Amino acid sequence: MHINIFVLLLFFASSVFAEGQREQQVSEDFHLTAYLGQQGVVSDIELFTKQSEKEVFLGVTCSSMSPFPLLQILLFNDEVLSETPKFLSVHYRIDGESIEHKPALQGILKVVDSVDEFSNKVRLELESGKIRSMNVMNEGYRTLLNDLKRGKQVAFTLNSRAFGTKQYVFSLKGLKALIEPYESVCR
Repeated sequence: MHINIFVLLLFFASSVFAEGQREQQVSEDFHLTAYLGQQGVVSDIELFTKQSEKEVFLGVTCSSMSPFPLLQILLFNDEVLSETPKFLSVHYRIDGESIEHKPALQGILKVVDSVDEFSNKVRLELESGKIRSMNVMNEGYRTLLNDLKRGKQVAFTLNSRAFGTKQYVFSLKGLKALIEPYESVCR
């Protein structure tokens, strides 16, 4: 693997985590890093899995400072789809079943092109135009995480006029075991 794990963990973070201790665990196909806050309590977690043979990752980041989890598909080097930011339609299937998620998912593709990194970060989020309250958004993310925890495999289909349709399949084995102890952080 060409990517240093330390660098990879930085990709998942949407904000700078507080300095402090961190704990790492692995369960089946998922890796977890839990960050301890000032009182020695876990304040942030980062989970990721990788497609075999490709530089394609699925990441979930949760913070006690954010009301919503951050879900991302990370594409590096030869897997990069675009050199410009894009808005994407997103559909997903868990264990082969199409999920009719209300509200639906959308994707925001961000490009990183620097001396150290060439990547696309696709943030998966609920379609904001159809959400009328924070309660609906909270329930939407809770449902999404519960669906992912119950599954064995997820297939995300990303669509853009610029590159057409791309599908990414990830194992969900180990996600439930690693995320459930931190449900107070990842809600």
